[in-house]
Amino acid sequence: MRIWLQEGKQKELIEREKEKLNLSWNELARTLGIKFSKLNSFHYEETLIEESIFNRLKLSSDYRRFIVKKLEEGWGKIKGGKLSPGNLKNIKIPNKNEDLAELWGILLGDGHIEKTKAYKIGVYHITIVGHSILDKDYLLNYVKPLIEKLFEVKVRVSASKISNALTIAADGRNIVDFFEKEVTPHGTGGKIPCSSKYIGKKAYVIIRENEKES
Repeated sequence: MRIWLQEGKQKELIEREKEKLNLSWNELARTLGIKFSKLNSFHYEETLIEESIFNRLKLSSDYRRFIVKKLEEGWGKIKGGKLSPGNLKNIKIPNKNEDLAELWGILLGDGHIEKTKAYKIGVYHITIVGHSILDKDYLLNYVKPLIEKLFEVKVRVSASKISNALTIAADGRNIVDFFEKEVTPHGTGGKIPCSSKYIGKKAYVIIRENEKES
């Protein structure tokens, strides 16, 4: 389930939680058992917070009165037979190559793929978060051009005013659908099966061509 709070209240809740616990943003993410990028998307209200995570917050009881509605995952399919089209930007479908494998590895390590349907709103994007100083050159001069090259889309950049986070994001349902349908964990029947392993903090991904149908 997803919790839909009154506008601005999700952001306020997360900021107050951080202040109450006296934690850094990374420490708060670890406490909640989620990636920093996911916490960032909750904080900026790009994504509706999951009920299980909402319930872990110490101050959640103070904000229950601000709940507008609880939404099931994929509720659009249940209510209307299909999710709203969302932002159907035209994208280039990339070839199965080392660049795509590299981007998938980056997403596994430091990124987040979001597909959420809320009331009259569909949120579809891929985001990658890094340090605004230490990772700035890497994000802006390598990862951003990599995404733009693969999908021929505009990549937006945002910097947090209260932490050292720098986020790059590509919006659009077609991009999210591509990763859902074309790049999937090995053994799940996706069109581009892949396997991954972690060596230190870096994710390495191998994308294999489909076996020929007999």
